[in-house]
Amino acid sequence: MDYLKIVGKNKYQTTFFIMEDKFFRESKRFMYKLADKVSVPLYNLTVNAMDELKKSNVLLGEYNDNFFMWSLLMLTINNAVHYINELVSKSCGLTYIYPKRKDGSEHFVSATMVTGEAVNIEDEEFKEFFLKCEGCGVKTRTSDKLNSLQYDIRFFGQGWRDFDDIELNQLSRVVDIIEKGEIPNEYDKHAIANLVKKGYVKIENDKPIILIPYLKRQENPILYKYYDKAQFFERIKKELNLDEIVNMCCEHIDNVRKLIPSFLDKNETDQIICNSFTNQYSFLWNLWKKGYLQTPSVEEIKRLCTFVYEK
Repeated sequence: MDYLKIVGKNKYQTTFFIMEDKFFRESKRFMYKLADKVSVPLYNLTVNAMDELKKSNVLLGEYNDNFFMWSLLMLTINNAVHYINELVSKSCGLTYIYPKRKDGSEHFVSATMVTGEAVNIEDEEFKEFFLKCEGCGVKTRTSDKLNSLQYDIRFFGQGWRDFDDIELNQLSRVVDIIEKGEIPNEYDKHAIANLVKKGYVKIENDKPIILIPYLKRQENPILYKYYDKAQFFERIKKELNLDEIVNMCCEHIDNVRKLIPSFLDKNETDQIICNSFTNQYSFLWNLWKKGYLQTPSVEEIKRLCTFVYEK
């Protein structure tokens, strides 16, 4: 798989980076600082999008505004992170492509080897962030009719959640049942039971109810107005001091570049650096700690940060 190379008799070296204490801590501290600078402006931008979406009558599902904000903020944060990454990469000359492996797949490898020394932190607020603000990646899925975005955030005890094209197809069928008033067949009952078990649907008076934001397809989509790349960039420029943020990121890059082994190639190094300032959970953590987002209920946590929209 090209994960190792021979460097001597019976000696091997990884071709990927193993993140140790100092790099891990530097990256976490920077995301803690960046999130404090960026989170509230992104929240304000999202409030406007939420208000318009609620008025549009194209949303399905039963949930409160706080739950909706946890989900909708993912779209804002995801777009903002990609935009900032694009600006920083251009400014610092960062480029990378996914390496092709011997089995035909294209992927990077990441690994950590963090000891107890990494959490020897006096600042209690940063220590809590350091220990708990983690997640299982930014999860996008697609089916014939639907797209989705989901964050598995670990600071509420979430681990990896299976949410794939199977669940999307099942949700699509549930919407048909709701809108057409159909009686579920045996296959439908099995699909609904799976969604109920995972917390995305409930049954009330023998009828299914969706419990996550589900956006119907529109001829003139409000989502496009807020999250189309060009339009989103114009909005974010009004909310953030982008020059300041890019400078912060470039300074961070100078600091962590010194901590990456020189034997790694530029492609690998640039990918590591780009991912050292894109922890998207940090922004949600910051807003939660500042009180902009309320702690969800135990049942809400099962389905938190899940957004589904029709193509």
